[in-house]
Amino acid sequence: MSVSNLSNDLGSRYFSGAQPFIKASGVGAPNVAEPKPAEENASKAQVGVTVSISRDALAAYDASLTRIDNAMALTMNEGAQSGAGYELRNLRQNEAPGQATDATAGGEGDGDMDWDSVSMSLGAANGGQGIRTEDLTRVADLALADMQRKLDSAFALRNIPNTPPISLSFDAMGGLVIGEHPNQVRIEALFAENPELTNDLRTAHALKENATTWEKASLYTLAHEQTALEKGASAADALTELFLSIGDEDAELRYGSSGLDLSYKGATPKDYLVSIAARLELRAAA
Repeated sequence: MSVSNLSNDLGSRYFSGAQPFIKASGVGAPNVAEPKPAEENASKAQVGVTVSISRDALAAYDASLTRIDNAMALTMNEGAQSGAGYELRNLRQNEAPGQATDATAGGEGDGDMDWDSVSMSLGAANGGQGIRTEDLTRVADLALADMQRKLDSAFALRNIPNTPPISLSFDAMGGLVIGEHPNQVRIEALFAENPELTNDLRTAHALKENATTWEKASLYTLAHEQTALEKGASAADALTELFLSIGDEDAELRYGSSGLDLSYKGATPKDYLVSIAARLELRAAA
């Protein structure tokens, strides 16, 4: 997967200017139904940018879900049947991501999706045209949602509270590291007795961290093109040096009553990427 194949519309969510974009929640679903003229430019996104959802944007969103559907089918050699798969289809109907339904609440009939394989199948699902960054992000978020469901079930079964939030990370050897917590001994025992739970958590962490890294690369690509066009090659080279100096932040998973997400020193992946866009002075074209 090359930087040149990255999707520009994903990176545009993290600019410092005022270009419209889709405000999303959960695994990337638009938080409003199909737009009406009077609704456009009526809301504010988290970074203070006016929201304007075009039909083209909704079509691109639906196309992304179709590619993920195809990748899931390739992974299972049949239609997606896991609980998370049903949740994906529910997004097409603008149902709230993560909302418990008969198909997503767990229990008998739930399958177990191999999200790592789904991620690796995205290129084939895109007709061999490469993997799109927004698809990687949505698969990672689906993996996190599925992982949260498993953690909720495991913690509830053993009556282990998830407050305060629990820090979950992995060392250089891939070993699970549980941050200091009042129930740390019980949590460590839970994972020690359930190696598959640990493996699933490792996969979800890796997928989300990888997706965030590619989103970050997408921002750099956009900023570099913008800087080269507006300020010339020397300024673009300086931007490259700046980007390389930023490096990669260590990320951990945080699991608590508010859910499961990756954390960059307390910042969500979105907030982390917003900060990167600001450092790169990425803004919307006039």
